[in-house]
Amino acid sequence: MKIYLDTSALVRLISDEAGNIEVRAFFDRLQDEGYTFVTTVITEVELRRTVQKLGIPQSAVSDVLENVHLIPVDRPIILRAGLVGIPKGLEYLRSLDAIHVATAEYVQPGFAITYDKKQAKAFEDVGISVKLSEP
Repeated sequence: MKIYLDTSALVRLISDEAGNIEVRAFFDRLQDEGYTFVTTVITEVELRRTVQKLGIPQSAVSDVLENVHLIPVDRPIILRAGLVGIPKGLEYLRSLDAIHVATAEYVQPGFAITYDKKQAKAFEDVGISVKLSEP
C-alpha cells in the first residue's frame, strides 16, 4: 500500500524536534510492514530549502528521500492542482499544497501523513484519510 508523505512529515523525520523519535519509529514500522512512501518531486525542493533554514545538512534530505518514491509533476497533475477543492471551499490552498493534494489524488494512497492542519483538511476533503496530523 502507498502512503503519501507531505513535506511536513518528512521534515519530522530529519529534524530534532521533540517527539520525533516516536515519529521515526512509526515510519520504520510502516516500512518494515511493506508500505511504500510516495510524494511529489516538489517535496525535494521544499525539503532542501527548509533544512537550509534549520541548519540541517543537505545529506539528510538525500538520505530520507532514498526511501521515498518521487512522483513527477506532469500536466494533468498541474491542471488538477489548479482546480483542487474549489467547490469545497479549499481556495485558500497555496499552490504547492494544491500540487501535493493533486499528486496524492493521482497515486491514490491508503492514507496521507501530514502535520499541517490546512493540508490535512484538504486531503480529507478530497477523500484521502490522514494519519498523525496534529490537532
